[in-house]
Amino acid sequence: MSFQQKLTALFGNNAVRKAIIWVVVVAVAVIVVLTQFAFPVKAEYCYAKLYSYSGNYFDTTIKAVYDKLKSGNAQDGKSASVLLSDTDFDMTKAENYLRVELVFSFTNIGMYKINNIQFSIDDIPLEKQAFVLKETNLSQIDRFSGSNVSLIFVIDRQGLSDEQLTKAISSLKISYTFDRPELFSSGGELTLPEKVTLPFDEVITQE
Repeated sequence: MSFQQKLTALFGNNAVRKAIIWVVVVAVAVIVVLTQFAFPVKAEYCYAKLYSYSGNYFDTTIKAVYDKLKSGNAQDGKSASVLLSDTDFDMTKAENYLRVELVFSFTNIGMYKINNIQFSIDDIPLEKQAFVLKETNLSQIDRFSGSNVSLIFVIDRQGLSDEQLTKAISSLKISYTFDRPELFSSGGELTLPEKVTLPFDEVITQE
């Protein structure tokens, strides 16, 4: 029995046309499920920025948040910052600290707006004792559009070389979550380059 005869036996007359329509319908259904429900967001690493602190700015932002978290008076809600290690940091020396911003490009290929995009640092394989806290800045992306979203954390660079910092940050295991109207995919893992390029010669001072 030829292939066309088999199609005719399965689908009757106009078997080829019906088979093509069936394949197209299945393909469209698969694409819709993958893009709208299973994997509606594409995310990839873009670049990094580094910031240093002046005394006053550091005291009213990082030190204030750190002291509150260490005292157990954590912020409420999804917008809360979180401690990244159990180290007792010396918050009297603002010059020891760097604010690291890792920028990721997010593309929402779904038909729904995604809200409350936030990052999680799931594992710190190297120099964990130097990681202070992760800031949380919730972001949102409209449907069929894209935007850059930043993971921001503070690190104590005292005693660490640029190479050690680079290796530590490059080794991070990072994931993200977001909210959507329907009960399907709500996040994923992010991949950093094997060696993240950190602009040590272009540190921005916050004051």
